[in-house]
Amino acid sequence: MMNLKSIFGPALSIAGLTAGLLVAAPATAGIKGQMILDLTEGCFSYGAAGAPGCSNPDPAFKEYATGKYKFVDTLLAPLGGLPAGLGPLSLRPYSYQAFARLEAGADPALLPDTMIFDVTGSWPNYTALSSDPVMRLGLSILAAVMGSNPGSYLFDPNPSVPGDEFSIHWKLNTADETFAAWSEQDLNWLAPLLGQSRLPADVSFRMHLQLNAIPEPASLALLGIGLMGLLFGGRRLP
Repeated sequence: MMNLKSIFGPALSIAGLTAGLLVAAPATAGIKGQMILDLTEGCFSYGAAGAPGCSNPDPAFKEYATGKYKFVDTLLAPLGGLPAGLGPLSLRPYSYQAFARLEAGADPALLPDTMIFDVTGSWPNYTALSSDPVMRLGLSILAAVMGSNPGSYLFDPNPSVPGDEFSIHWKLNTADETFAAWSEQDLNWLAPLLGQSRLPADVSFRMHLQLNAIPEPASLALLGIGLMGLLFGGRRLP
C-alpha cells in the first residue's frame, strides 16, 4: 500500500495550509453563521494517457475525480451570497474559526482509512481572515463554483513564472448532489513537490471543510446588557 501521508502531507506545507491552520480554535458557543462543505465517496485518478480509474469518461482527462458533495451556508447566504455578502460580512463584529479534515485510502473501492490532515485555525476579525492567502483562494474557488455550473478555475501557482497555469473543470449534479472534476493538463509535475515520482493512479477520499463566525466578546456583552435592560425595564411597567 502506498504511503498516503507521504503523498498528501507535504502538499499542506506547499499550500501554506498547515502554517495557516495549526492554531487552537476558540469555543464554538454562539455561532452566528457557518459555511460547511463535505465531500464524500470521493475517487481520484491520474494517468498521463488518461486517468484510468473513477469511471473516467474521456481519455483526454488526465486527472479525474468524482464523489458526493453537501454544502450548507448560513453565513453569507443571508447577506447576498458570494461575492456580494463579503462586504456586509466585513462590517460584522465577528471572529472566525475553521476546521479542515482530509482522509484518503489506497483502494478506491473501500472507505478512506488514512488521516491526511485534521487541523483547525482561528482569526480575530474579518481583516485577518481576508488577509489569509489560503482563505482568499478558498473563497475565490467557492465563488467560481457557485457562480458557474459547469465551470472552470484557472490556477496560477507563481504569477511571476509564465506557463505554469492550469485549469480545473467541474460539473455538479444538484439533483443527487454528486460532482465530477477534471483537468486535461498533465499535472504530474506537481508530484515531486509532494515527494512522489507520480501522482496516485487511484485513491478514495473524503473531506470536511467548515468556517464558523463567532460574535466578539464585546458584542455578546452588549447583547447581555440590552437583554437585562429589557428585563428590568419591563418590570417597571404597570
